Amino acid sequence: MTDYNDSPKGYLRLKIPKLSAHISSQEFSHIDSFCSDRLNGILRIGAVTKSYTCFTQGDLLMKEGKITNVLSREGTRVLIPGASLKGAIRTYAEFLSNSCAGSGTASCSDRLCIVCSMFGTLGKLGRVQFDDVLVNERSLKTTVVSGPSQWKGKATLPNTGKIYSHTLSETGQKTSNYEVIEPGSSFQFEVTVKGLTKKEFGLLLVAMGVSRKRFAIKLGRGKNIGFGSVTLRPENFLKISAVSETSISGEQLTNFINECANVYLQSITGDNDIVTNLDKIIDDSKKVLQLEE
Repeated sequence: MTDYNDSPKGYLRLKIPKLSAHISSQEFSHIDSFCSDRLNGILRIGAVTKSYTCFTQGDLLMKEGKITNVLSREGTRVLIPGASLKGAIRTYAEFLSNSCAGSGTASCSDRLCIVCSMFGTLGKLGRVQFDDVLVNERSLKTTVVSGPSQWKGKATLPNTGKIYSHTLSETGQKTSNYEVIEPGSSFQFEVTVKGLTKKEFGLLLVAMGVSRKRFAIKLGRGKNIGFGSVTLRPENFLKISAVSETSISGEQLTNFINECANVYLQSITGDNDIVTNLDKIIDDSKKVLQLEE
């Protein structure tokens, strides 16, 4: 596998694609979302952990006699925050589209790029919602592991940003303890979409690594010390129109996903930065995907 990881801290550096176009900024109403060329519904995704995975909000407790960064919980159920899922997928979407990340600004204001139009920005509600997930603790295998303290850094090269590599590069002393979900554990989450075009829905699918251009993603805490490698698979899409609801699964779902993803992939064929970023992300996760074979 080509080593694209030029950082010793677990980062994969990618080009920031240039912003090429904005979507006309208009108030998006509930009625608009049910136009015939828009998609509405609930996409159910199955996730499988391929490495230790940690979702924590900074709580420290004694666990197995050690001060430990513990998993987030509500009662006896492990909490996987929808905001964490959404933030991770948005990052992939920014590197795989011509978003405002390429304009030198943190987010759009008066006019929206494709990512801000979908995921939202200051003063603008998004049209993609990731729900919190509560998983019964008995259905997950958890343990406590030692690892290096997390290192914080910035991508300082011009016109570059970073995501987290599936290749472990961190070699620091193991001075911190983390409660983690063990590899091979599974959970499901739902993504609600409102008024997306096929191109926008296609970008969402590509950014989650569930299109024909498949890859594993990184989620949660400790991504740069080897945690958080996760594979996703669509299980069902409840397509909602103004007059009906249709449940799509199996081969029909595969065909529908490929149709929408291909609309987006065809739109970026001439953008070398985006195509190269996608190839690097796919290449970086090959070893993770081989675990499924």
